[in-house]
Amino acid sequence: MSEFSFESDSIALPKGAWAKTHRHRLRWRGCTVLALTQGDFCSYVYPLCTPAGFCVTSEAPADHPHHASLWIASDHVHAMMLAANGTVEEYTYNFYVNETFQGRAPGRILQVSVAGRPLEADRFEIVQELEWRGTGRMGGGRRAADRA
Repeated sequence: MSEFSFESDSIALPKGAWAKTHRHRLRWRGCTVLALTQGDFCSYVYPLCTPAGFCVTSEAPADHPHHASLWIASDHVHAMMLAANGTVEEYTYNFYVNETFQGRAPGRILQVSVAGRPLEADRFEIVQELEWRGTGRMGGGRRAADRA
């Protein structure tokens, strides 16, 4: 039997409240190893812990609140989108900060699926599928990057 568990976090909240983020937490022998967190604009790893159980990441540092712990981002994404009457329009996004930055609309990196499975007694595999989407008037939430 595996000593790993990989489950969605259940957050006890008062009636009428909702969680801003959702997490899938990986534990080994009951101790948190990491959690995949879906925030408003991106999917990121938080917390990330050492084998001794010390958290080595901050969810949103005070001096860089758009740095969501450990995540993948891109500052310049140029997407060619099909528009009306078969025309093509170019939309420019940033998947780095959560607001319009130097003329580039903010994008969102969303978790589409996540699954995990133990490989051996001390190894665990997580497969996460992410979708990069435009926001606001530019792109209207359409997929900005294809999945590989």
